[in-house]
Amino acid sequence: MDDVTDEAARDAALLSELVDPGARQILEAEDPWQAYEVANALFPPLVHQTMTLCGGMFIAWAELVDVFETGKTPVADAHAALRRAAAEWLRRTGPPTEEHVRRWVSLAGDEVAFLFDRDGTFWQGPRA
Repeated sequence: MDDVTDEAARDAALLSELVDPGARQILEAEDPWQAYEVANALFPPLVHQTMTLCGGMFIAWAELVDVFETGKTPVADAHAALRRAAAEWLRRTGPPTEEHVRRWVSLAGDEVAFLFDRDGTFWQGPRA
């Protein structure tokens, strides 16, 4: 293996180690707020990683948590979005590839954007 391949394999293993257990817990959680707590704990460790892909992962998980926090989206809908994201993350046959991560970040972002467009966000417009 060359250095690039070794680095990609290490990154994939680390992402799997950081995210997979939480994604499974989210899917197992029947209580939306329990799932929220798990998701809320998922994204901070990603910010300390040097992998290029962690930035998008951090933002995606943080936005999935934000959907709960706006108080505008029904909790059941926020929980369903979080569960769909967790299921999609785990929908792979091996370690996460760069392509899988990019696709997941895009799908999670689309999910959040739909709910923010439908229900609203924290944004209250420019302040004079």
